[in-house]
Formats: sequence, C-alpha cells, structure tokens
Amino acid sequence: MKKLLILLALAAPVAHADQAEDIAALMLNMNGLLCAEVVDLRALEQKNVYEVQCVKYRGGSAEATYMLDMNTGAAWEE
Repeated sequence: MKKLLILLALAAPVAHADQAEDIAALMLNMNGLLCAEVVDLRALEQKNVYEVQCVKYRGGSAEATYMLDMNTGAAWEE
C-alpha cells in the first residue's frame, strides 16, 4: 500500500496543495506518526524529501515536525 501511495504522489507532481498535504499526512500516519492536520509542507534541498509540520491530534494544539522521504515512504520525527 505504501508503494502505491508513493507512485500516486510521484505520478501527479502538479497536485493541488491540499492534496499534497493530505498525502503527506496519510504517509506520516502509515509510518505510525501522529498528524491530524498539516500546518506547513516544505521541500528540502535533498530531492523528494519534505519537512512537514503537523498538529498531532484532531482539535488539539500540540505540533510536531517530521521529515518525509517520498522516494522510499520513510518518515521520522525531527
């Protein structure tokens, strides 16, 4: 399933910002990381690696910053 999401994300490089945020949140959640809402999504110098800032819980205020590698689907907390 993770590979399918990566392929979909790479196949649609002109995705709307809200779709990119939804894909990022989904991939983070699939990696066991908490992301109820993406606050900021930034591409890093390393190709296909993004910094994602999220609200961790729905209706909450706790935030976390994650790194997301769209090539491998790997994600980790910064």
